[in-house]
Amino acid sequence: MARHSNGKDNYKVAGWVIAVAIAVVVAIIALIIFLLSRGGDDVDNAADSAITSEAPAETQEDDAATERTYEEVTSEENEAEATSEAPETSETETPSEAPAAPSATASDTLILLDTSDGLAGQFEPVTGALANTARALAADGQSVALWNYSSPLNPGVTVGFRDNLGFGSGEDAANTITAFGTGGAPQSRSAVVAAVDTATDQAANTNAPVRVLLVTTGTDADMDDASFAQAYGQAAGNNVELSVVHVGPGEPDSAIEGVASSFTAVDGNDSTAVADALKAAAGA
Repeated sequence: MARHSNGKDNYKVAGWVIAVAIAVVVAIIALIIFLLSRGGDDVDNAADSAITSEAPAETQEDDAATERTYEEVTSEENEAEATSEAPETSETETPSEAPAAPSATASDTLILLDTSDGLAGQFEPVTGALANTARALAADGQSVALWNYSSPLNPGVTVGFRDNLGFGSGEDAANTITAFGTGGAPQSRSAVVAAVDTATDQAANTNAPVRVLLVTTGTDADMDDASFAQAYGQAAGNNVELSVVHVGPGEPDSAIEGVASSFTAVDGNDSTAVADALKAAAGA
């Protein structure tokens, strides 16, 4: 049968068309959301990149500032320490002690050698060691004088001591010492007084200490004890000292020992003992 129109335009949309339209709308909305979401991420990523790229510069500036700060602080601290330490050093410095007393070491030496018969049996070890002592004194810058004594050996001679060399070369004294001969008796006391008197004059001229180094075998008393003590006291000045080395078996002179600054008795044939004794007595 044919359909007859009722005079109205009634159109009915099919259900599947509606479903398709809804799907399209949903897809468009999803696409828009996706695009918006990607755009936001790009913006965020761009911002993050900008921050990341700027961060190293800021970090380097911070590091440089830190280094400058450390160096400046360190420099300031060092300057402050140097400034603060200097006054403390001067303030805490130990006060200087009082000047030391003048040294008793002699500036010059007068060697007085006993060349009496008593030295004959020990001549070489004693004179060899004494010559070396004279050289050592010269090496220390001292002037050395040399006397020898015994008793008068020649007609017309009234004293037993002989002024061989004045203050001067220690080498000359060393060479003369080994060239002596021996003879006579040891008139030690008068020789000591005369030598000490000469040493006192030398000390006055140089304003420095002088030592008389006596090498003796004993004494054939030419002065009694009282006379010797008096004569020695008058001859000896404050800047003169007497150092004595007694060699050999003879009896030491107690009166000379009593006025000596040092007194040592040794075996004259023991060259080592003699050398050590002379070195100590001469301060060489």
